[in-house]
Amino acid sequence: MRKKEKKKGKCPKFIVINVVIAIILLVTLSALTLNWLNSYTLHEHSISVPTFQSLSIEDAKDLAKSQQLQIIILDSIYDTNSPHNSVIEQYPMSGQHVKPNRTIYLTINASTPKKIPVPDIRNAPFRQTMRLLKSYGFQIGKLIYTPSSYKNLVLNLRYDNEDISSGTELYKGSIIDIVLGKGNGHSIVPNINLLGEKTNQAINILKENHLNIGDVIGDSTVINNYDKANAVVFQQSPDYKLQAQITAGSYITLYITTDTVKLNHFLNGDIKKDSTQQQSVDTSLLLPENEETDETPKDLPPIETIDEY
Repeated sequence: MRKKEKKKGKCPKFIVINVVIAIILLVTLSALTLNWLNSYTLHEHSISVPTFQSLSIEDAKDLAKSQQLQIIILDSIYDTNSPHNSVIEQYPMSGQHVKPNRTIYLTINASTPKKIPVPDIRNAPFRQTMRLLKSYGFQIGKLIYTPSSYKNLVLNLRYDNEDISSGTELYKGSIIDIVLGKGNGHSIVPNINLLGEKTNQAINILKENHLNIGDVIGDSTVINNYDKANAVVFQQSPDYKLQAQITAGSYITLYITTDTVKLNHFLNGDIKKDSTQQQSVDTSLLLPENEETDETPKDLPPIETIDEY
């Protein structure tokens, strides 16, 4: 009887064998799955996105093919400063790391601009007008304040210094000025801190806050359109620290650079010339508000004035 009880307590040999086989199969299947996932997702394998900007469409296609990437033309604009049918913008930006066969979205410069009717924005709020005009493909130009009892209400639109009405057909990308009501008395707005902002972002922030863009001046590191787009503001005039409040519609001059060392010096308040900052700009050289000049400040490094964006 004792022997029989002992036998019943033992685990059958075939069950043990089956469990071992199941474990081996599970481990093998897991290893194969992980290996397949690594090969399918190209784990630890990435490509540095090349620069497509300024290339023709055909050259962009050839470059994408050589780099195992795909391209899609997402949009087109018309820019008189760039060659027709060339790449203006790209996403992701060059230098970013992506997987092979990733799609790069391109914006190209159209050979001929498209005409679009101006929307009806009479008596519309300012920010709504900006967003509507941008959605139609227009660029925002100057903000012009004129006497009116209605503060920041859009009174009119202007193109090439002439009033335009809704329905007027303009080329896509045309620059439209917005005429706003001044309200009773002076309209005062905060002078925004733009240090560290990319150029186009800084321009958008200014306009969103009822301010105009004055001169945009690049230092010696800003050479081409790509540099202009990726440069950041390292100094502005009037200085937001010295003049915290400013009249709506005032012009802000931006100084831009791609030099991160210079930017850090200005962000840290260290603007004296030293061994780590060979190209410094003294605050006394900043242009007064609304003052226009064709002269380059003497102590500035070689600079390039950026006419428009």
